[in-house]
Amino acid sequence: MLAATGNPNVPQADWPDNIGVYVPEWMRRKIKRDSAFARLEPFKRNRVYLESLGANDILLFRPGLLKEVISKASTLGAELLYSNWNGYLKDDSTLAVRQWLAEQHIPIHHIHTSGHASVSDLQRFAAAIAPARLVPIHSFHGDSFAGLFANVERRTDGEWWHVKTNQQGELFMAELKKKDAGYYLGRMTEFAQERASSANYDAASLAKNDRYIRIGGNGFRPISIRLGHPCGALPGVAGPVASFAKALAAAEREGDTSGSSGNAKPEHRLQAYLIRSALIAPDQLPSLLGCSDIFDELHFVTDELKLDEIRADLIFLARKEDRYFPVLMELKVSRQLKRLEEQLAAARSALSEHADQARAFMSAAVGGVQAEQIDMAQPCCVIVWPSLADPTRASTRVVEESAARRYFVEFPSAELDSLTEGSRISFSRGGLARSGTGRR
Repeated sequence: MLAATGNPNVPQADWPDNIGVYVPEWMRRKIKRDSAFARLEPFKRNRVYLESLGANDILLFRPGLLKEVISKASTLGAELLYSNWNGYLKDDSTLAVRQWLAEQHIPIHHIHTSGHASVSDLQRFAAAIAPARLVPIHSFHGDSFAGLFANVERRTDGEWWHVKTNQQGELFMAELKKKDAGYYLGRMTEFAQERASSANYDAASLAKNDRYIRIGGNGFRPISIRLGHPCGALPGVAGPVASFAKALAAAEREGDTSGSSGNAKPEHRLQAYLIRSALIAPDQLPSLLGCSDIFDELHFVTDELKLDEIRADLIFLARKEDRYFPVLMELKVSRQLKRLEEQLAAARSALSEHADQARAFMSAAVGGVQAEQIDMAQPCCVIVWPSLADPTRASTRVVEESAARRYFVEFPSAELDSLTEGSRISFSRGGLARSGTGRR
């Protein structure tokens, strides 16, 4: 990235003086796995190692390096220069680092580093775009913009306003949005077909070993479904890979899946539990969830799907007798229905809009089901959340609607909190049934 700037004034990895390059463990493993040793050549002379850092050395540090720093670097006399926005220090993403700093008595010095362009660069940029309206945001000096730019319009925080466009622009954006979701579903279908063609892939065996391979719009990602590291990345896998063979090799590699999870939310424990159950025994999951009257089988398709309006924690392909249909499942540890319903309704609508691409993807992901067998007319929605301590409270009662294909599944929060390897969660249907719902 530094070399790509082409700017001789920006620090480069091969500068002969005062520059050191540390190669993190995940990158070393990737270079070795890909036999890409040539990548190290440009800064071979400048390689440094955490064990040898001196008292006057400065390490560009991110939270992802914490485990390596803890295990290899000396913190004697260390200090942290914090250059980001201070608000991040109140976020959960920095909790582990803050705890470590406190334990090691490492002081923090707040020195904000601006990532913003200069005024002259911004003026050239604005002149090139020539906007009809220029609205200052993310600045302490918004009132100064009128003296620097043309067509400045001030708006207050939290204010909504209508951005006018012509019909052609509206149609273009609608088509672009539609193309994006369809494009990524098409790519995911290709990835699913590649996975299905692998003679060595056995989803159930991987699941029994607390692993599975997620399909996303950019490739495959081996994921841990161990309760101690739920839905977290496996060691040595930093992101999605385009080759299924490489993803499978990473998933099958011996190693601990307990990790130091960045996904310690209770929802992720529940998510990992359901994925593992579905991959090992798809015919038993409906009974486990108390939904045998709705589904005969629930075949896991993918999780963490985010394509425009298509957002769901889990997506299944369900079978009931000779019918196949998609199931969108949302997992929550609190009962907040309104936002869930809006999210599921939008996802259901978007799936219907991209029905052909969605059919093809689910068919390829599950295998053994032809795309034309899948009924996309009205995807089923299932909300899984904690049971009520007092089910008579009218403000928290929910209604199952078979006509709308919306169902609720409940579980005791205490069982999720105490869930261990080999234990089970007691699920039950949780809605007040309207006539015809077939509620158990």
